[in-house]
This record gives sequence, structure tokens and C-alpha cells, in this order.
Amino acid sequence: MDHQPQKKEPITLYLLIFGAVILALTVFALVNNLGNTISSNSVDTQAKDAYFQQAMLKVLEPVGSVTAVDKTLAPVERSGEQVYAAVCAACHATGLLGSPTLGDKVAWAPRAAAGLSALVTSAINGKGSMPARGGDPSVTDAEIRSAILHMTKDTGLDMDAPAGATSAEAAPAAATEAPAASTEVAAVAAQEAAPAVVAAVAGPSGEEVYGKACVACHTTGLLGSPKLHDKADWEPRAAVGLDALVTSAINGKGAMPARGGNPAITDEEIRAAILYMVEGTGLGLEPAAAPEPAAAAPEVTSAVEAAPVVNIAAGIETYAANCFVCHDTGAAGSPKLGDKAAWAPRIAKGQEALYASSINGLNAMPAKGGNPSLDEDTIKAAVDYMISAAQ
Repeated sequence: MDHQPQKKEPITLYLLIFGAVILALTVFALVNNLGNTISSNSVDTQAKDAYFQQAMLKVLEPVGSVTAVDKTLAPVERSGEQVYAAVCAACHATGLLGSPTLGDKVAWAPRAAAGLSALVTSAINGKGSMPARGGDPSVTDAEIRSAILHMTKDTGLDMDAPAGATSAEAAPAAATEAPAASTEVAAVAAQEAAPAVVAAVAGPSGEEVYGKACVACHTTGLLGSPKLHDKADWEPRAAVGLDALVTSAINGKGAMPARGGNPAITDEEIRAAILYMVEGTGLGLEPAAAPEPAAAAPEVTSAVEAAPVVNIAAGIETYAANCFVCHDTGAAGSPKLGDKAAWAPRIAKGQEALYASSINGLNAMPAKGGNPSLDEDTIKAAVDYMISAAQ
């Protein structure tokens, strides 16, 4: 029986050939791609030198730069509206720290009594809570004047008139309208109006006292203190009368230290500050006619002499920057601000013992609250503030 070789199917041969072609193309593509990758990522010597040169220039680049200004060019004076928007609006748009707001006639009227020149001088030099030139030394005197005129333009107040001009000009006007009025009547009217102007200008400034002694607590209502111009806060206190409020402020009450922590403030300045803080509330606080405050003066003086000097403003600032992290939350067993029960046994040890613990550290509390840059007087002020809040 003869055996003949088996014949391969033609289709199988075609498939083998096709597969070999595909494999060859794939290998070619991979090799080509690898070559392109190597070529694109390689850096020639010239490019490498340029890169290093740029890197060195970046390292040696100066930290700052100086811009030359041609001082022969006169600066362009800004309008009052521009100065207000750039410098004044931060406080005068919201009445922050008791500043008179834009167009508020009630707030600007007592200030207008001093005259525009006096207002410009106060703005230039700073007054109360307001820094010199609103905190921007670049503002010129003329720009300050323009800004004040802009803020008062809708109040109807004649800011260009000198102080006292209103009453002085009123007499001739009255004489013109009523020729029958005698000269003696006009003189009496002028005499009656004059003391009011003098009292408004010469008396102690409640705003100034508020800015240097009361602003730290009465702006935010800290520790329950009544906020500036807040009728709801002041109404229950106004019920006892102005003299009682003045006495409480002189001797201290609750968390408030005697004379707001500043023994240099006089009784009249305290009275002026209270009247300023209730200004615009309509509560009608008026000084009593009886001479009781004068009779109580010796007792008040002895109380002030016995009271320790407490710099509440400095204490609040130090507390807010260093102490609040623990004493607001009671972390690690620290007594919380205003917690009388927690502070009572510590206060019983004496003020000097609390000073020593705060300066040298005690248990979980590090020396100087963890801030070695603080001086001892600053730490003592913070301790005084926390003690006053717990009494």
C-alpha cells in the first residue's frame, strides 16, 4: 500500500504568513517607539549648559528690588470720596470704635461744634481710637480735609464755618427778621447761648476716655459689659440713674475694675465716658442736681488708693495672643476665663503667687505660657485681667 505525503491546507499557510507579518510590524513599532522616547528625553550638552545657567541666575536673583521715583512729578491729590474709600471706610462705614459714620448728623454734630480746623487737626495727629492720618502716613492734610467734608456733606452741618460761628451768626439774622427786638434782648440771648458752646468744647471728652479705657470691653460686650450705644444693654443699668453708674465705674463692679483699670481717670471723665456710651439711645440719663457725689468724694478717693493698678487693655491683648488656647477651654485643668469656682482657690493664694506660677510655670502650664519673649509686666497684666474676670 503506497503512503503519499499529507498535503497542507492552503488556508492554514495563509494564516501563518499573516501572523508572521503582524508580529514583525509589532516588533518594529515597539523598537521605533523606544528609539523616539530615548531621543526625546536625551539632552544635548548645549541645552544642559543653558539650563544650568538659568538655574544659577534664579539662585542669584536679588531678594528685593528698588523702584526709582521721579520726585519732580507732583502727586495727584485724591478727592474726599477716594480718601474715604481707601482709608476711612474701614471704621467710618460701620461706626467701629465709636467713629461717626458717613452722613450721620447726630454723630457728627458734637464734633462739628469744634469747627473743621479742629477736626482736621485731630485726624492729622490722631485722637482716641483713631490713629494719626487714619493709619496711612501718605494722606496729606488737604486730603484729610476733603475726606471730612465728604463724610459730612449730607448732614447739613456747615463744616467750613469756624467754631462758635453758628451762635454768632444767629444774632444778626434774628435782628434782621425782627427789627423791633431790642439790643438788650439780643445780648441776653447771646449770653445764654455762649456757655453751652464753651461747655461742649472745654469739657472732658467722653470719646477720648472711651478710647483709652473703655473700648476693650464695651465695644464687643466682653464679660457682659454693655456695648457702645446699645439701648437694650444700657436700659436696665440706666434705671438706677447716672450717679449710680458713675459710682460703680469709680469703685469697680463685677468684672470691671475700679476706673476701668486706669486710676488716672477723673470722676468727670468717667461721667463723660458713660454719657458718650449711651449717646443716641434715648434713655435720658442726666446728672442729678443733689451734691451727693461731692460728699462721697473722700470715700471714693480711699477706694481708688486701695485698688491695685490693673492694665485691662494690655491684659486682654496678652490673653488673646497667648492664654486663650487653654483658658477658654479649660485644657489640662486650667481655670477657664470668668469661672469663679475654678479661680477662687487660686486667687486665695494671693496675686504674687499667681504671678510666680505664670512666670515660672506650674504643672501643665509652661513658663510664661510658652512664650519666653513676654516680659513679666505683660504676664502680670494678663493675670490681672483673668482675676478681674473671675471676681
